[in-house]
Amino acid sequence: MKPLIPMFYFPLKILFVDDDNDLLESYHHLDLSNNIATESDPYKAIEALTQNHVGMIKIFDDITDEQNIDALTTDNESVVKFTFKNIQTFMNNDDKYNKYGIVVVDYKMPEMNGIELCNQINSKIDIIKILLTGEYKPLDALTAVNENRVDNYIPKGKPTTFNDLVITINALQLKYFINATKNYCGLLENKFDFLFDTAFAELINSSITNYNIVEYYLLSNTGSFLMKNKTDSFIINTYTDKDLDVFCDMYEHIDHSLLDKVKSRQLIPNFKIPKNIQISDYFYPATKFGQYYYHLSKIEDTQFLQGVI
Repeated sequence: MKPLIPMFYFPLKILFVDDDNDLLESYHHLDLSNNIATESDPYKAIEALTQNHVGMIKIFDDITDEQNIDALTTDNESVVKFTFKNIQTFMNNDDKYNKYGIVVVDYKMPEMNGIELCNQINSKIDIIKILLTGEYKPLDALTAVNENRVDNYIPKGKPTTFNDLVITINALQLKYFINATKNYCGLLENKFDFLFDTAFAELINSSITNYNIVEYYLLSNTGSFLMKNKTDSFIINTYTDKDLDVFCDMYEHIDHSLLDKVKSRQLIPNFKIPKNIQISDYFYPATKFGQYYYHLSKIEDTQFLQGVI
């Protein structure tokens, strides 16, 4: 079973490969948040992709040699530990935007066709591969898709080609991060069940749509996310009744007026409450959505973000 929402999502860098330089220039104007690079030489493209690609995203620490092992998972070869700090470290590393995760390649090029290029990189790296072809139903392209040598193909020269390309890139990018999350959740023994829940997915996807979100990162085991669009950052805090009951038991020492409002589900806390601060600033009005209580807030102060992440 695949998750409906990935643990993290961000725009992967795209390399467009085509012998038509005018067409390559036009790709810079696509309605995408991704960094875009272009290359007319397929051999240089292969070199660029293999030397600078996303690769495996590290969210586990190898603690095989540690004596004190807690909250761990084993893959029979090593012992690994999950921590949200690894996601937060990755989230704050801007270098990820400059590593290729997608290649869009023309089928018909003089030195090497697009399928041959994909065949060469398939033996070296695992990235999203999209083939552009001038034929409406190219048998070779369809065969390559069926054999998993490319992820999809799009006919060139149609009025909808650019729009189809944007839709395909976004869909395959989401699939890429969902598959990565599936692998991580397997190691975590489905610790984050909410990622598989239809109502939770509807809540997160509606926030993504309403606020034009282009990247997001899981921050807590209750389902809170940091979200970003092209200009602003947001935090959506989410809880179930069980989560809030656990919070009330853990924080029974705090101001009872706040705690009572959490118990009555009028307020929910921030996913993390820093020490030595005005604690009431980290509680928000709760909105009910299915079994979830949530609040989405724009981060106005970067110091706030640094204080809780």
